[in-house]
Amino acid sequence: MSLLVRNTASDMATTKTNRLTWAVLLLPFLSLSVLALDFELPDKQDQFQSSSQWLGKPTFIFVWKSDCPACQQELPDITAFAQQKPNANLLLITTDSWQESLPKLSNLPNNVTLLRSVNAETLLRRLGNKAAAIPYSLLLSSDHELLQKHLGAITQEQLVGWREKTEFKAR
Repeated sequence: MSLLVRNTASDMATTKTNRLTWAVLLLPFLSLSVLALDFELPDKQDQFQSSSQWLGKPTFIFVWKSDCPACQQELPDITAFAQQKPNANLLLITTDSWQESLPKLSNLPNNVTLLRSVNAETLLRRLGNKAAAIPYSLLLSSDHELLQKHLGAITQEQLVGWREKTEFKAR
């Protein structure tokens, strides 16, 4: 599907309102991968991390909450996967406070970047999760093309399949 947009002076004024209107009208035509990685979230040290820094390597994103039973169920599989995939970008985004989440995430390997989302519902929807439910996992290629998404607890077997998909894309 292609989209043709004609820009003429009469079509688009340079006001912020009109630019926003055009952005909203074009939103359905943008790919998920463009929308998914346009975020900045704080890490454990409250330093904001931009999603653009993870370009160049496959990126695995896990959105998680400490009091979610399915999230707790998948944590050992994420931990084991992180130990097997030390060179991948692994992001775990918690949707609750650091006080609540850090004690449960203390066994994660150092190659997992921990981030926190204050407005989880908005972030989840921007990542393609219309229900804004958790746990939610995404796999993005090195150029951040969406390769896979999964709603619910992810298993070690699924993660191995995702790893194979990234290795195949790299060839």
